[in-house]
Amino acid sequence: MRKLVIPLLVLFVLSMTSAAFAANNGKDDEHSKHNKQQQQHQEKQNHNQQQHEDQRDYQERHHDWSHSAYNNENWRHSEKQFEGSFPFGWHDPHDRYYGDRVDDDQWVGRFPGLRPYQWRGEGFWYHNKHVTDAMLFYNDSDQLVSVGFMHDGIFIFIRDDGHSYENHDSFFLVWRH
Repeated sequence: MRKLVIPLLVLFVLSMTSAAFAANNGKDDEHSKHNKQQQQHQEKQNHNQQQHEDQRDYQERHHDWSHSAYNNENWRHSEKQFEGSFPFGWHDPHDRYYGDRVDDDQWVGRFPGLRPYQWRGEGFWYHNKHVTDAMLFYNDSDQLVSVGFMHDGIFIFIRDDGHSYENHDSFFLVWRH
């Protein structure tokens, strides 16, 4: 009888140990799964927060171009991209690139929210033409947000958001001369 009880007892202990291990392992899997879900949720929240901060940062750095004066039939989105570099930087203050303030109601009406300054200098290149005479446009925070100049009889308006536009209005031809 003893020979039978000892093996049964060993078998019972082994089966209980195995059952306890399996139950504990299942809890570890559930715990691991829960931790993974929490981590994914946190990563998603961080990603969404970063996108929101990037958008807010973009809006704070770039001028608001939604005014109807910038979105009418006079402006055509330019297929030509500016690939060079300016001798000035976006959002730099006005006093860094001295120019003559243009106090003209026609300019103010065409570019609401901006203050134009006529700039002449070393220049920059735009599609194989040297530009040494341009208008620098500053926002209310005194930051450079756009550059305008004539190119092949067309006024080119490059904005701080990376877009450029063309305007064939004769007003700009008169300004040039």
